[in-house]
Amino acid sequence: MLFNDINTWFNNNLLNLNFSNTHYLEFRSIKHYNFNMQVQHIHNYISNTCEIKFLGLIIDDTLSWKQHIDQLIKKMSTACYALRYVKYSLPIETLKIIHLYFAHIHIIMSYGVIFWGNCP
Repeated sequence: MLFNDINTWFNNNLLNLNFSNTHYLEFRSIKHYNFNMQVQHIHNYISNTCEIKFLGLIIDDTLSWKQHIDQLIKKMSTACYALRYVKYSLPIETLKIIHLYFAHIHIIMSYGVIFWGNCP
């Protein structure tokens, strides 16, 4: 079994698998029934999850990217509100500094677009 190979690799490299913080993600189509497969090693179970955050991207089991986009919308709406609120009350030099903040937001938004950007 593949899981035994993974666990052997961990042991050979003096690492321990933390079963309480380890989850697996089973990819499926939107209409596919979830089988609730259980992964077990000795007496330790690894739980299934519907979504996981991996390298800053939220990946769900149907690869719909809805959760990731929802997270981006929350971050963007907060930033847009702050910019709208201060744009008439601050001097132009300060607004230029805030524009650098926009560049930071743009980086957050474009991170991972190569993966989720082609999604309808």
